[in-house]
Amino acid sequence: MTRPLLVLVGMPGSGKSSVARAVGERLGAPVADTDALVAERAGRPEQDAFVDLGEDRFRDLERAVVTEVLSGRLPAVGAGTPGAIVALGSGAVEHAAPDLAAARAAGTRVVHLDVALAQAAPRSGMVGSQPMGLGAPRALLAQFAAARRPVYESAADTTV
Repeated sequence: MTRPLLVLVGMPGSGKSSVARAVGERLGAPVADTDALVAERAGRPEQDAFVDLGEDRFRDLERAVVTEVLSGRLPAVGAGTPGAIVALGSGAVEHAAPDLAAARAAGTRVVHLDVALAQAAPRSGMVGSQPMGLGAPRALLAQFAAARRPVYESAADTTV
């Protein structure tokens, strides 16, 4: 059982998946994107899974995937292969603290990818008009970022 080499955390649109793929390719390391793995387990796109399953069931599924990936027990991403690169779903960090701490204690580096709201909004799809009452997408993303940024920073070894 080999823990990941690197775990990337950050808000939606910070580039976790893209950076994980680039680093994995450069190092010849397996890559695990927990959002993609959750969607695969749910049998539907992540956004649909969140709505169809409800937040509680979705988070249970996400928690199971994250625990397996961070402990090195998920064969699809190279369990036993030294140094997988992991893109951790933006919401997963809130319940992954024990798993992240264990991975860090075993030598995994956790990096918070910080990004300006102006860049994150279009990448995460939080642009455009929304029905009345749902709020402005960029304002919602700003609230999300303000609430989660301290969580990302405290979970990480460094912020870039």
